[in-house]
Amino acid sequence: MSSTLLKSKQLFSFKAAATWIHCEMGQIWLTDDGQDVILACGEKWLTRGKAPIVIEALQDSKIAIGEIQHKSTPVFNYHADSALAG
Repeated sequence: MSSTLLKSKQLFSFKAAATWIHCEMGQIWLTDDGQDVILACGEKWLTRGKAPIVIEALQDSKIAIGEIQHKSTPVFNYHADSALAG
């Protein structure tokens, strides 16, 4: 996985097949095929791979992006309640 540092309010976008996005530091907002998601440090998201992904850093953040290496049942480490918390 490659890591990218983002400053607060910085945008980042890409298009790829099913890809993991891991928030390693900070907090990010992303949109994936019409679904809005907020990830905090330690959370990750598996993209659907059909539309461009747009990410905005809600604070200084570090993200890691990597393609799936093999087929397996995805495990999502995203908690909706954390997206609603402050």
